[in-house]
Amino acid sequence: MTATPDDIRTTAEAAYDRARNNADLSGDARRRAIAQAYLAATTALEKLRTDLETATNGRADALAKQLYGVPAPGDASVSLSYRDAQDRAAAKAEDESTAIALINRAMIAGDDLMVRALLDVGYSNQWAGVINAYVERNPTKEAIAQELWDLGMSSGKASAVLGGFFTYYAAKPPELQSLSDYKIQEVASGQPSTSQQFA
Repeated sequence: MTATPDDIRTTAEAAYDRARNNADLSGDARRRAIAQAYLAATTALEKLRTDLETATNGRADALAKQLYGVPAPGDASVSLSYRDAQDRAAAKAEDESTAIALINRAMIAGDDLMVRALLDVGYSNQWAGVINAYVERNPTKEAIAQELWDLGMSSGKASAVLGGFFTYYAAKPPELQSLSDYKIQEVASGQPSTSQQFA
């Protein structure tokens, strides 16, 4: 079972307390143990964050391919036609209302490549009206369309970015508060300091 960010922070806090309460450790050894626990926590949290980001990006790519990727990627003529549709969609869809009118027209005409190209434009610009127009005529695609929309919106919102930062953040223990990450690594290694920073 994968540890959560809270699990990692709890483990680090327990390690800090063990070091602080270990009377057999010298002041330097206590600080070194705390630095090691802090670095282990920050490394583990960063790995969780990058793993989630990789999985999220992979999921978004897979959904995008289902919804508006090239329908026959091995067919060169289809790929060329799709690129042409993308160019035309980007040129004509000057705003959301125009894009909605264009995608409705393309769906009525059965122009699948143009529909896909306009969906690409809709997601790129975060035009909900374009996606809604598509889903109204293709209700079986609603779950995919909604999930892809949610993934794109969460990655683009400042609040989500800040939330993500704090989710994977480990506060420095008081013993390391004034130190840079580089200095903390020196303390954790137990090697003599080579930096000019004063602690």
